[in-house]
Amino acid sequence: MDRTLALHSDKAEDIATSSSFRQFRIDHFHLDLKVDFEKKCLAGSETLRLHCLQGPQSELHLDIHPTLSLQDVSFSRNDQEWTEVEFLTRDFTSYGTTLVVKFPFLWNSEERFQLHIKYAAFDGPGVCWLEPEQTAGKQMPYVFTQGQAVLNRSFFPCFDTPAVKSTYSAAVKVPDGFTAVMSATKWEHRKEDNTFLFTMEQPIPAYLVALAVGDLVSAEVGPRSRVWAEPCLIQSAKKEYDGVIEEFLLVGEKIFGPYVWGRYDVLFMPPSFPYGGMENPCLTFVTPCLLAGDRSLADVIIHEICHSWFGNLVTNANWGDFWLNEGFTMYAQRRVCRELYGEAYTCLEAATGRALLRQHMNNTGEDHPLNKLRVKIEPGVDPDDTYNETPYEKGFCFVSYLAQLTGDQRRFDAFLKAYTDKFKFCSVIAEDALDFYLEYFPDLKEKNVHKIKGLEFDSWLHVSGWPPYLPDLSVGQTLMEPADKLADLWGKENVDITVVSKTDTQPWKTYQTIYFLDKILEKSPLPDGNINMLEDQYPHIVKSNNAELRLRWAQIVAKNQHRLGYDHVRSFLKCQTTPVAVTAGVLVVSTVVLLGYFYLGKKKKPLVTLVDPSEKYKLRLIDKEVINHDTRKFRFALPSMEHVLGLPVGKHVYLSARIDGSLTVRPYTPVSSDDDKGFVDLVVKVYFRNVNPKFPEGGKMSQYLESLKIGDVIDFRGPGGLLEYKGDGQFAIQADKKSPPEIQKASSLGLIAGGTGITPMLQLIRAIMKNPSDNTKCLLLFANQTEKDILLRDELEEIQARHPDKFKLWFTVDKAPADWEYSQGFINADMIQEHLPPPSDECMILMCGPPPMIQFACNPNLDKLSYRENQRFSY
Repeated sequence: MDRTLALHSDKAEDIATSSSFRQFRIDHFHLDLKVDFEKKCLAGSETLRLHCLQGPQSELHLDIHPTLSLQDVSFSRNDQEWTEVEFLTRDFTSYGTTLVVKFPFLWNSEERFQLHIKYAAFDGPGVCWLEPEQTAGKQMPYVFTQGQAVLNRSFFPCFDTPAVKSTYSAAVKVPDGFTAVMSATKWEHRKEDNTFLFTMEQPIPAYLVALAVGDLVSAEVGPRSRVWAEPCLIQSAKKEYDGVIEEFLLVGEKIFGPYVWGRYDVLFMPPSFPYGGMENPCLTFVTPCLLAGDRSLADVIIHEICHSWFGNLVTNANWGDFWLNEGFTMYAQRRVCRELYGEAYTCLEAATGRALLRQHMNNTGEDHPLNKLRVKIEPGVDPDDTYNETPYEKGFCFVSYLAQLTGDQRRFDAFLKAYTDKFKFCSVIAEDALDFYLEYFPDLKEKNVHKIKGLEFDSWLHVSGWPPYLPDLSVGQTLMEPADKLADLWGKENVDITVVSKTDTQPWKTYQTIYFLDKILEKSPLPDGNINMLEDQYPHIVKSNNAELRLRWAQIVAKNQHRLGYDHVRSFLKCQTTPVAVTAGVLVVSTVVLLGYFYLGKKKKPLVTLVDPSEKYKLRLIDKEVINHDTRKFRFALPSMEHVLGLPVGKHVYLSARIDGSLTVRPYTPVSSDDDKGFVDLVVKVYFRNVNPKFPEGGKMSQYLESLKIGDVIDFRGPGGLLEYKGDGQFAIQADKKSPPEIQKASSLGLIAGGTGITPMLQLIRAIMKNPSDNTKCLLLFANQTEKDILLRDELEEIQARHPDKFKLWFTVDKAPADWEYSQGFINADMIQEHLPPPSDECMILMCGPPPMIQFACNPNLDKLSYRENQRFSY
């Protein structure tokens, strides 16, 4: 690793670690473990070689998990005598805790020492114990670890961040008859006590340290590759991959540079392994689903091999830039496939990836914050919970755009080789990669290609939605067109079986069949009777052993509620998923995610917090962000990371607390939504004492919230309110709490907000914009005292940029700067007339803000312009 290289990532934050990785460096660590299947325990110790980067320091923080049992901690200077040291654990998040080591003196910069931790790892999220019946052989138990993204803190104490790397070694003692394997460049077997010794000579991040122990055997499949598997799978594995891995490696080296890891072995996991593949260096873990019998899923291995350069050699420095790992790897995978299989096949495979991206964005809405390449990981949110198709497929589109800008494939290939060489063994963020791109291509930098309107590099990173550039896949039309035409026939009423029979799908390539099934899925549910004929027509698809085909057929069965096919879905789920204590990381063929919420025709329902509107729910404050001088964003944890708040659009919550001896209750509309699991966010303007002479005491509840410390709780109740948005311009509105709701419909909405009155408006705007079939137009007039008081401005302007036909935004402020381009002053008739929809039967006006604004500015001017009272609603 080039220690002298100055990188943007050197200052990048990783919110998912509590470790002191900026203050100390781990140069090497050694694990000495004994595997106990009866106790489901990895017991032993870890020895770390560290040095202080930024002294003086009296504490060292390491990431751990509650499933780790710590016995003692000691340290040594220069291999001298070991001295026990005080330690404690602190809460951090739902996915980990902090080991705090307290030294009796201060470490100065560049001082070196060793730390010895005696511990045991039990059944945790990253240490997965399988019973014999969960394995392929059904005879012996099995244990494996899964580190990505932040799970290895339940395997060993570490700096659990991709920002830093180190070498490691291990000694793993296993019971007789078992074999241990790890992601290491060297290994040997000490037979006298059945201990396996491993060394990883290249620096890697903690998440890439991997261990598996079971009834394992191996077979050579190339000059630097072997396959590992249970005995009952080894012959199938050897037959499927004999010779091909070396072919993949050679093409990768030709394009991207030397393969630096020595061996490339593949471990075929038990059927209950819930991932497609995990790119642990030197030893990729893969699902046995890849043993299709015809090498038709070999591209998954190509994908994992390409991680040897993109992800393992050059690594994203935090999980918000995960696209650097996966977008570059998707591009590299398809670049290798183009060399091996031709452009038409590669375009066809890319089209199936694009279909997955479209399916994902249809499910979430394009404006979902996870549909940015750079994702903001909020405090307390498990990075694994942000997993989706965007970093893979939108990332692929961005890298393809970078390649297209060069105008020459050979030039971009040379760049990729230079990129992996410059940043080898480093962790980078997007700015590092993109700055190097512009340095490497000075002609492009001079043309300001990074600032092309609508395609700005910054927009690629920070704007949600569909990629602004799509690579041309037209070469694949020769393979796509027959599949498109056939799918169109099946989507019609009264399908003519003699016509569809003329297209023989048996000779099709695997991805041609996958593409066809994706198109059938898009058209589902099919007209009555077509699903039965489809099943009869293609038994070679329905009964295929190929997991990708089985998955898509299961999706089609579920979406068409084809009960005769439910046995197929059940057998597929039983084959692929077993309740293993693993959080989703790299899910290529994961049934749970790719079924896209469908399971036997029903959507998976999240856990709801606000079950009873009359009940109070105590929620804990987990983060507080200062937005401006008097406005804060408060984040409260929901009961679990699987809970949503359960608040209908248009409704609010009530916060209650006993303040100065009396009960205080106030309504608030969250700025988060039920797309967000595990937390709820409130943006609150704090009315401080002695600021406004009219209200010298300030706001009781807002000042109380400001006084809360992280970890404090407050009562939530809800849903409350008289309005609920039902979608497609329909509102259910009550005259009072006891009256039944009446439905009102509008095609255009005039929204007037003042200050924090923006929060219910944003809730409504988000709901409308994320639904592509909701064509309701929203025009917002947002009033504030000064420009710096404008809340959530960036998000509102981003929504307007993404949806110019559906959303218009206008500001007015009391005190305007000289260069102000919007209105100034109180809301008046001219502003309403110019920036809100005119009065009509299809128009509604919604208002939220200080009562004087509603009473003296909004309603009188709406009266003047003939807006009817029954078309107005004030929150």
